[in-house]
Amino acid sequence: MRDAEGFPVLDIREGACTFCGACTAACETGALVAGRAFPWRAAANDACLSKNAVQCRICEDHCDAQAIRFRLLPGGCSEPQFDAERCTGCGACAQPCPAGAISLHPFTPQPLMETRPC
Repeated sequence: MRDAEGFPVLDIREGACTFCGACTAACETGALVAGRAFPWRAAANDACLSKNAVQCRICEDHCDAQAIRFRLLPGGCSEPQFDAERCTGCGACAQPCPAGAISLHPFTPQPLMETRPC
């Protein structure tokens, strides 16, 4: 799929990435390299049904990596919590979302903090 300017686009609404490598093989520019960590992670916006007091956990049900949990909030709402370390960025959670509230965002792992004795 390409955008209006002709650039390739990953549309996770079409289905989850299986990490088969076909996109890296087809990439003519070298922007995608096999074996490099996928720099995207899932997040939900305010359209999320659970954030709006509607019982929904479909994203959690579709996450094979078990990277989504829900934190209960006052007033009958709950908020999806995405574990960036477990999330693979595959998008399996986004396609079944009835509100279209989940999208992928750039992710840069934070370096581990060096611990020093007191």
